[in-house]
Amino acid sequence: MLKKNIKRFLACISIIALLVGLFLGSPSFDTDAKSSGSASGPIGYKMSSKEIIQVFSDDAVQVSSVIPNKRSRSQSSSKSSSSSKSDDDDDDDDDDDEEETTDPYDYGEPDETMDKEKTILYYKTSFGSPNIELTQIKSNQTSVSIPDTVTCDNGRTYFVTAIETAVLSGNRTVKTLTIGNNVETIADHAFYQVHALESVTIGNRVTSIGAEAFLHLKRLSSVTFGTNLQFIGKRAFAGDDALSSLTFGNMMDTIGPGAFKNDIHITSVKFGDRIQTIARNAFRGNVSLTSVALPDSLYRLGNCAFYGDVHLTKATLGNRMTRIGAKAFAFTGITSLEIPDSVQTIGKHAFRGCDYMTDLTIGSGVTYISGESFRGNHYLTSITINARTLTGIGPKAFGGINHFAKFTINTSDRKDFRTKVRMIRASTVPKDVTFVWPDKDKNTKK
Repeated sequence: MLKKNIKRFLACISIIALLVGLFLGSPSFDTDAKSSGSASGPIGYKMSSKEIIQVFSDDAVQVSSVIPNKRSRSQSSSKSSSSSKSDDDDDDDDDDDEEETTDPYDYGEPDETMDKEKTILYYKTSFGSPNIELTQIKSNQTSVSIPDTVTCDNGRTYFVTAIETAVLSGNRTVKTLTIGNNVETIADHAFYQVHALESVTIGNRVTSIGAEAFLHLKRLSSVTFGTNLQFIGKRAFAGDDALSSLTFGNMMDTIGPGAFKNDIHITSVKFGDRIQTIARNAFRGNVSLTSVALPDSLYRLGNCAFYGDVHLTKATLGNRMTRIGAKAFAFTGITSLEIPDSVQTIGKHAFRGCDYMTDLTIGSGVTYISGESFRGNHYLTSITINARTLTGIGPKAFGGINHFAKFTINTSDRKDFRTKVRMIRASTVPKDVTFVWPDKDKNTKK
């Protein structure tokens, strides 16, 4: 009996300690509290469970109750969504198998009960953590700023470090969005279908932008990326018709599949000097893009990366790239191309249908040219091959090029010259093409 009483006593003590800890660890907010500072600053706060409401208004508006967080249904799935959507580039898959997305976060009409010119921000805290996550925004304003910090009446300050899924999806009033400098991650679908959005400024601590975070924003014309951005997820800015230019910081590492697909008014893209991966379809269908310079840091260029960019006349490839993906520059307007010595494999259809290409130089490191890599380039008249250890050329790699094209093969070995000529002819080329051996006089093996 004594043992049972002791166990009951200890259990009661544990429960009381837990309740006291929760009470002391959760800050309280006074709904009548007003911040000092600008007129657009926080007017009132209220705590319910682990959610904080922060109100911004030009008037002294107080919040009397917590509006249900409609976003809660997707909180548990946001992280699994990110992990299930692999952003890895599959170079064997050159089909566009991405499905158009219906709106999974349709919250219906804007809340007519909200006061005019008001923004409500919902937050989620973790016990004992100095950080806070933004879970939803409800706004009737045209401009929204996500703050760096949220300060309680008791003086405790939270750092706003994350933006969760669907925080503003379906909003029809917000045109300008500024993301605070303490935010580090933007989740999948965070600002999907914010139809009026025109301008976005992303804070300098943001390192990743999730899949479809800014998908199909037809009016979005300006995006300022932070200096520490490293990763952009699948289709993050796809279908944003009004975007005209992109400039990435030097920390950018990976641009995911279809990240800027079908952004038809982008004319220029400037990459930082540390980017390593451009995944499949990343800039596919950017029909206004005229030139691109890929830095030496880039070593992986995915399938269809610039497919169908018909006005792309100049492409400079970096000196670290080892493989050019299938259809990477197919049906573009490239006129002259030099493939760097670092490239080992040219993917299937990589430069097919480049009707305006006249000059081509293949680097010394190329070991295999896949089938139909340069097929249909009708004006291609000059091809220089510097490859030292070319082991194979796929079927119709040079099919349909100009009938009077000239192949210049740089080698000091007569046998190597003849082997490469046979490979080129076997791949099916017009019968009237000619072959030139500049080092004939330097031949060391008769």
